[in-house]
Amino acid sequence: MTMKIGDLDSTYATGTNYSFQYDPKIVNMTIGSKKQLISLPLVSVSSYLDNEAVTPLMINLVGTVYGSTKVTLLNQLSSFMMSKGMKKLYLDSTHFVYVLGKGMKPTKDGKKYNFRDYVASFECPIPFIYGTTANTYIITDLDDTATTLNDATANSTGAFANTGYGPAHITHIQLAVQAGSANMKEFSFGDKALSGGAVAGDNILTWSDSTGIAAGETLHVYLIYEYGSKGNLWYCFKDSTDETVIGDRDLSGNNRGSGPRVDGLQTDQDFSIKIDDASTNVDVTFTNYNSNYGGF
Repeated sequence: MTMKIGDLDSTYATGTNYSFQYDPKIVNMTIGSKKQLISLPLVSVSSYLDNEAVTPLMINLVGTVYGSTKVTLLNQLSSFMMSKGMKKLYLDSTHFVYVLGKGMKPTKDGKKYNFRDYVASFECPIPFIYGTTANTYIITDLDDTATTLNDATANSTGAFANTGYGPAHITHIQLAVQAGSANMKEFSFGDKALSGGAVAGDNILTWSDSTGIAAGETLHVYLIYEYGSKGNLWYCFKDSTDETVIGDRDLSGNNRGSGPRVDGLQTDQDFSIKIDDASTNVDVTFTNYNSNYGGF
């Protein structure tokens, strides 16, 4: 299956993607744990720092282009790698990785008239391999009652699922305030069921704004978003064109693993949400992708 590179809003089938003439001969992916051994003098048994965080995924490709278009193909690949913005590297039609192009090294050997070798390197802001099909969970007519979210929740469709072994972060939350509702000025969202009537989780996302989101408006919350030449975590916009930044967001909980996520091998994980007391009718859509650490 042909590997491709596309823009952030692309799919595997997008016609403007860069399609590798031939898949690279070597695809080398390196990921590491952030666990750390604390080495102390004069002791034999060492303490350590234990957490689930991982280092950025590093990807190196080694490949070859052939024929009369070999130079054009290398220039096109370089253009995708060096242009601004996070990209999608499609490992095949069903798996992709969010990448930043880091380096490109074509090699020219005087004896190789019909082909060129190259090495290309990437870093991954989100260090997981995602499935290309999104998982969605939708709940409609949500009021200000703290609610546990799962497949059995009233007015809901879908489930918080992840067939992979890695953490599947919620990458996009869309909160549409419906007609007749007061402004939504705050919400909290966690990756466990309610505890004592309150939002709970190892990772809890809270958003607030003094004016809020009015009826007919939609709040978009992204796991990572490039704004002003920086990729920032949990950016919030109040329109579909993602131009009006709004509100303050905060992460809390027991883990703080970069935000709410579906654990590995889950078919219907419980989450919880609470809208502020003034809102009476909000439709919410959550998106995540099946996630793995390294295999595809």
